Amino acid sequence: MKIDSTVIVALIALVGSVYATYMQYGERIGTLSDGQKLCRAHKPGMYMESITVPKSWKVSNCKNYAMKLEDNSNTFEYSLGCVFEDKVLLGGFVKVSSVNDAPGPEEDCGWYN
Repeated sequence: MKIDSTVIVALIALVGSVYATYMQYGERIGTLSDGQKLCRAHKPGMYMESITVPKSWKVSNCKNYAMKLEDNSNTFEYSLGCVFEDKVLLGGFVKVSSVNDAPGPEEDCGWYN
């Protein structure tokens, strides 16, 4: 079985993100069977950053993380995601300036618990 190089790069990035999260926060990120939380910050037309975050993170933590990246352009967005053993589920993007929370993915991994 041949694995596409894009998949390998994505897996390396995910493992690096998980390790960095553990080193930074020293908190449990959860198992793939329970789902691991993914926080994404996005500047349309420029870049997107996705990090695996601790189980203790709430929607407000992800929003605050994205707000720290904001560059006064009022274009930054954030979204919530969940990584499971067999799938990655992503919610839609919402501007960090919005009063509304970003919608979670179809199957929640604890964002709204």
